[in-house]
Amino acid sequence: MPREFTAIEPVPILFAYFEYKSKFDFESECFDDCIVIFICAGGKFEYSVGELDSGVAEVGDCVICPSGAPLRRRILEPISLYVLRMTTRPQITDGSLPAGRIRLDEYSRILDDLSMIEADNIIGRFQPYEQSYLVDIWFTIMKQCGLLRKASTHCQDADMIEAARYIELNLHTRLTVGELAAQFGLTSVSFIRRFTAAHGTTPLRFIIEKRIQKAKRLLCTTDSPLAEVAELCGYENEFYFSNSFKKYTGEAPSTYRKSMRV
Repeated sequence: MPREFTAIEPVPILFAYFEYKSKFDFESECFDDCIVIFICAGGKFEYSVGELDSGVAEVGDCVICPSGAPLRRRILEPISLYVLRMTTRPQITDGSLPAGRIRLDEYSRILDDLSMIEADNIIGRFQPYEQSYLVDIWFTIMKQCGLLRKASTHCQDADMIEAARYIELNLHTRLTVGELAAQFGLTSVSFIRRFTAAHGTTPLRFIIEKRIQKAKRLLCTTDSPLAEVAELCGYENEFYFSNSFKKYTGEAPSTYRKSMRV
């Protein structure tokens, strides 16, 4: 029976970001006690993950190196690179974890999550609140690899139905995964896992999608200024709202409003 990856919890160890790096400190390495995910944001590097996969990774790619797999790497063009080191709970020891290069379908979404993970002096350890972004990255990659169970047409988790309803009724307020989890007596990781299993998407992604949907309705049906639309959709200000809207729709709010008016 395939492992159910919705039940796997990523446990962060280290986050690092390197900009315009021209040479790896170690071109050969083996991570015996953790999984390492490299996400390329610029340049190119050559890699091989044991006998599992080899090739060239560039912008928009990630390379997964499972625990125990020897990694070789060489920079071909100066790279900007995110590095995530983690374990999982329970640990993955049966070879079911994907390995090697993956072309990320939701690269911009993952970059959004990475931008929310702060690093002190380039290399830093995760803060507790940052784990929700790691979980989103993890589930996004596992979903692309076909390792997440598809959500049932009819969600059977009553608490998560209520959580989704609460989110939709409170899009205008500050919503955090930690506060939502606390309402249901859960840890953030348990809440994310249950919500994702029930709805087929993480709570963070669900909140963003619902806010964008609400913004679209308001832009189409009202003449409210963008600052007011931003406030009603839970954004701190018009600037942040406009950036978020454009990132997820490809259009500025004002352009979208004009295109939808006859």
